[in-house]
Amino acid sequence: MMSTPQLHVLQIKRSKGVKHYCHIIHSLPHVDIYEVFALDYFDSVFTNSNIHTDFIRKVEQVRHLQHKEVVVTGCTYLDVLQEKLLAYQQLPKHEKINFFAKQTTSINTISTNNTTQPYTILLAPSWGREALLSKYGMQLIQPFINTAFQLIIRPHPQSYTSEARLLESLKEQTKDCQNIVWDNNRDNIYALDCADMMIGDFSGVIFDFVCLFEKPVLTPEFHFNIVGYDLEDIYDTPWVKDALMRIGKSIKTTDFDKLPSIVTALLQDREGYTKLQESIKAMKAELWAYQGGGGIQSAKEILRIQKEILEAKLHDKLTLHHSINTIEHILQIVDNKVCITKGV
Repeated sequence: MMSTPQLHVLQIKRSKGVKHYCHIIHSLPHVDIYEVFALDYFDSVFTNSNIHTDFIRKVEQVRHLQHKEVVVTGCTYLDVLQEKLLAYQQLPKHEKINFFAKQTTSINTISTNNTTQPYTILLAPSWGREALLSKYGMQLIQPFINTAFQLIIRPHPQSYTSEARLLESLKEQTKDCQNIVWDNNRDNIYALDCADMMIGDFSGVIFDFVCLFEKPVLTPEFHFNIVGYDLEDIYDTPWVKDALMRIGKSIKTTDFDKLPSIVTALLQDREGYTKLQESIKAMKAELWAYQGGGGIQSAKEILRIQKEILEAKLHDKLTLHHSINTIEHILQIVDNKVCITKGV
């Protein structure tokens, strides 16, 4: 069982000694933006919801692939994050992470209508050529420098390897900005918990934020370059593009300088925010099946697959095996009834 895609394409090859390879999806959004041939050589795929099934079938048809099992088992990693988050939220305030503990000025508030409202924005991009930091860099960060916002920048973990030079440059340019911090904690829940809103692209963390906190996401308009991604053979618009419109707002790149006012307007529009939350809750229900029970569902399916592999080894003795199991089951029922009759 692997959360890594592209089996038999990259370094990991299928082995003759392994009867079944299963991929378990490692993020909530659609698999159509996986790298090309991502799932082609797996025997089964465990998914978080039904949104992936039709696409996987179309890929199989177009590439003349063997039909694989697609099983909805929930989202195991999100279940774990939810448990961690609940435990974290119950901690006393002084034990939680204070991202802006060293801040010495009072620039972390926005005053409107004689009220003071602190807003923390989380910038959480994906990595690679289509991701926010690599495409826009300081264009996105500059509007928040020395403003009334607190900005947490959390790069994708892969960025520290693939885009190290870019991150070093951006960190150097923001090192003296008291209202901007960089987060590289192992778990993302601390930054997510702190944020009132997220600015993102197509990274799975967007939907972690939506499902765990039911808060909105702001995303720049983008024209996704589909070359090299699995959807290239199927259609030209990734699922995530329409999904983003249901969980937040899109912003034109020419309006980046207006980001603070756009964010403020969205968060302070009570009626609009209420409607947006309803849409976010609907998205959460669509993406996250078996909430809290993904581990159990996955384990059951793993055991089912293992059982089928073992039964296949029996060949003509399978009927005999089933008969023995049936007799054993009947004997257990009889024993239980005897125990009950005797008051045991």
